[in-house]
Amino acid sequence: MLPWFPPYRAELKAYGKALGDVAFGPGMELLVSERFRTAWEAANLRGIEFAPLEKIRVRPARLGRKTVTYFHVAPRRFGTRVDLTRSLIEHGKPFTCNYCMSAGIDTIRGFAIDEASWTGEDIFIAWGLTGSIIVTDRVRQLRDEHGLTNVNLTPVEQYFWDPLSKWTPVDYSPPDWYKPDDTDDSGDEEQRLAN
Repeated sequence: MLPWFPPYRAELKAYGKALGDVAFGPGMELLVSERFRTAWEAANLRGIEFAPLEKIRVRPARLGRKTVTYFHVAPRRFGTRVDLTRSLIEHGKPFTCNYCMSAGIDTIRGFAIDEASWTGEDIFIAWGLTGSIIVTDRVRQLRDEHGLTNVNLTPVEQYFWDPLSKWTPVDYSPPDWYKPDDTDDSGDEEQRLAN
């Protein structure tokens, strides 16, 4: 995917009653509200730079009546890597590059960060886990303290991705045809058993 260069123009679509503090853009890029930016800078968090949007269009239009300010941010790869010995990540092929650890990932059932490679950013993309934006616990605290919206987080130990259904349980058992329905009258069942 090609990078998104300034001047930044965007169209925000709200699927709820209000615009969120975070909106997902192309690829791994985000749009964040003025409220998010103010909270981030007050907490002295690291890992992103804010670039204002030149033009923004809001849908539905009723949500854009008052002026809204959003900023473009792009979490980056710094030096942080996934710790493969402590992670439950299955690869379909062997690595072609030991630095970027690029190989097709079949499943993820939790992962860990190589803490020695972490360079102190609070938001980043780790080498070995392309496609996931990772944040520190300080970002979770920021979300909770300021009530930031559309910031949905999953602990790394509970992160589960299984597009091939290797680990997703599937119930193949037949339905319980012999049991009475919830709508059946218990008196009729007793009468039928008595006959």
